[in-house]
Amino acid sequence: MKKYILYAGVNGAGKSTLYRTTHYQDTMPRINTDEILRGFGDWRNTADLMKAGRIAIERLNSYLQEGITFNQETTLCGHTILRTIHRAKQLGYGIELHYVGVDSPEIAKQRIAERVKMGGHGIPDKDVEKRFGES
Repeated sequence: MKKYILYAGVNGAGKSTLYRTTHYQDTMPRINTDEILRGFGDWRNTADLMKAGRIAIERLNSYLQEGITFNQETTLCGHTILRTIHRAKQLGYGIELHYVGVDSPEIAKQRIAERVKMGGHGIPDKDVEKRFGES
């Protein structure tokens, strides 16, 4: 059965870290906007962020249309991801959700700050706080 596998949680929770510990790594297409962005742009540039988002949506639609098993990272915030999950179910996908949580937005912000120190991407504190409640 084709699968839509989600690694979900607030920014900084450890979604990518969890993914790297699974047997799925390197065995199927992956949608991760941060990884897409890293290939061509800068997380501080709004135009680059928008372009990475468009590429992710194009890949998502392509995989769903072609019936390909794939995985995606998401914060599970907003209506779009819920519609996408529903659409995948209608297309006959099995849904597999791996949710990574942290106890507070402060922990997520600390983890993001550490990631930035190591050359990774940042997320504005206000976005982390908002997504913590929504995710």
